Amino acid sequence: MSIRIFVDDVPNKDGKYMVLQQDSETGEPFGVKDFDTKEEAQRVAEDMQRAIDKGAAEKTTGELPDIALLLEDNSEVAHENKFKDTLQDLKNETSQE
Repeated sequence: MSIRIFVDDVPNKDGKYMVLQQDSETGEPFGVKDFDTKEEAQRVAEDMQRAIDKGAAEKTTGELPDIALLLEDNSEVAHENKFKDTLQDLKNETSQE
């Protein structure tokens, strides 16, 4: 689905210029916001369109990698963390000695 933001060429009954949004699924534009001047409406419409385009262009990373598999690849890190946060570690951290 693509979204298009644009300014209506004709002012509404209140004399304001309306920023419209239209998506490819419905094809029906609907008003987003009214502005006193066409220039202000155009500037906002362009900013909104840039934000939508940027959001659509961002790629999702998909699923996160399995941390256990990453640790197996780096045996030094896996060995260091093997006994971390065990009962003995906690006892040593809270010891008053």
